[in-house]
Amino acid sequence: VVKGAKTCSIAKTGTTGPSPATANLYSTVWYNLGLIHDKLGAYADAISAFNMSLELRKALLGRDHPDVACLLYNIGVLQMEQQLLKEATFSFREALRIRRVASAGQLNDHHVVKTLEKLASLHKAKGNIEGALEASREVLHIQEASSDYEPMTRMKEMGIMLRSIAELHHAIGDNDAAIENASESVRKLLSVVDMYEVKGASAHYVEKSFDVEQLVSSLLLVGSIYHETAEPFLAHSTFQQAVVILKKNTAVYH
Repeated sequence: VVKGAKTCSIAKTGTTGPSPATANLYSTVWYNLGLIHDKLGAYADAISAFNMSLELRKALLGRDHPDVACLLYNIGVLQMEQQLLKEATFSFREALRIRRVASAGQLNDHHVVKTLEKLASLHKAKGNIEGALEASREVLHIQEASSDYEPMTRMKEMGIMLRSIAELHHAIGDNDAAIENASESVRKLLSVVDMYEVKGASAHYVEKSFDVEQLVSSLLLVGSIYHETAEPFLAHSTFQQAVVILKKNTAVYH
């Protein structure tokens, strides 16, 4: 298993015969060489070795096999760590495409989401807002479709990601898209905070305070954009909603 966020390993196939066996052997050898180069800090050589293993895996198993997705993901993480963001984006996109086709394999949705969130941050830091938006939308798609999320967690994570997407749109001056995504963020986070009413006294203060803060942050973003776009009444109404929510939940802040 590769270090850090790289989570996949090469599985042996059950194929027999000289050609598949040879391909399987060489693929495994290249993969292990990639691990060694990675450990030694020879990252260009590691990427090259993983790519050799990848091509052999494709020839042996086909382009849409889960093992191929796993290798692509590992390569993408290494490319991202080396600031090869364009290449990493391509690798992740292919890995996720295969994962949807195969609907199986070793990739874990939470690992993929964390990696894509980091990729989005790196794109944003380099001024590539479109790249950041692409990675963020992929995160949102996974959060919406994955079976790895409990309902409340799904709504919370989607609400936070929608606010991040709104901020990216705001950064490039697309205020209509920013308002749309920020407003959807508010709706999802409001439903999360409302769920605490059902929990009653058993609600955890620390957890609830975090969720209230996320909701208020999204409301402040909506209000700020309305203010910038000369919609003072909508801005005032939104800020008032934030005040009401904070007052209602004063108890969670002791």
